[in-house]
Amino acid sequence: MIWAATIPAIEAVAVSTYASFYFPFLYNSTTGVLTGYGILLSVLLLLGFFFLNMVGIGRFSAFNNILTWVKIGIVVAFIVILPIFIFHPANFTTPKFATSFGGIFIAIPASGILFSFGGYRQVADMAGEVKNPKKSMPKIIGAVLAIQSLLYIGMAVVMIGSVNFKGFNIKAGDWAHISTLGSPLADIMKSNLSYVSPSVAGLLSILIIIFFVFAIFSPGGTLGVYLTGASRILFGYAEEDALPEKLKYTTKHGAPVFSLVIIVIMSIIFLLPLPSWYALVNFVVVAAVANFAVASLSLPVLRRLYPNLERPFKIPYATL
Repeated sequence: MIWAATIPAIEAVAVSTYASFYFPFLYNSTTGVLTGYGILLSVLLLLGFFFLNMVGIGRFSAFNNILTWVKIGIVVAFIVILPIFIFHPANFTTPKFATSFGGIFIAIPASGILFSFGGYRQVADMAGEVKNPKKSMPKIIGAVLAIQSLLYIGMAVVMIGSVNFKGFNIKAGDWAHISTLGSPLADIMKSNLSYVSPSVAGLLSILIIIFFVFAIFSPGGTLGVYLTGASRILFGYAEEDALPEKLKYTTKHGAPVFSLVIIVIMSIIFLLPLPSWYALVNFVVVAAVANFAVASLSLPVLRRLYPNLERPFKIPYATL
């Protein structure tokens, strides 16, 4: 629940941080945290998606479906179009770029890799709404993991290849500077404008605006989904009599209102002392690892205790 309740705060911080590309007063690039205005915007986003959830899961789902297809379309366009005009292969051979096992293990929690792969858990959180989980769940989880892996790898390759160190007036291979950017995607594209023809620069300027809008809407959609998913976790606990019955109460639109209120309050509590995307992600990854470890231990124990229980979706070789 801690994992799920922290995500809306992380995504609200992400929206405010990206927005600082055009509204610098939202983010302090020196300290790497949001300003008071950025925190206020993040809180307003949480409240806005709370009211969106209150109109009902069906309406929110329809809104999120549209948003998801737009997001996928823009990411695919980015991966295909940008390398046609900007790509610096030498970036992959710069000093400090070489792969190391230590770097990989640091990157998993610190740069949000493990955090990014948490997206598929929403499928499990909302599995109670699935008509045929035995048939649907393996396909859905497998498809989500495969598609998001391809998209993330494609985005990473294109972003690395798009960095123009001259445009940032820094030494080639100074990747530490790139990690300090508030809106890395827009900033990287902007750094190339002086090194391309005027027509390409005009096209890139349009793409910067499109990708910037996408960078704001993308975490916004995730914010809404996790707000819904986290409230469903509380709702599920209440159905199992692990939490007060009041948390089962839903509006006529099917929104678990008291569960939603608690998740919004928890998100704001997490947000206020940690108004930084990296600080929040580092915190939530610890919660995620604990979460996954408990699930891994629970599965074989539950199979041993309840061998005859019907399992619509059974993981093969689970003990291994």
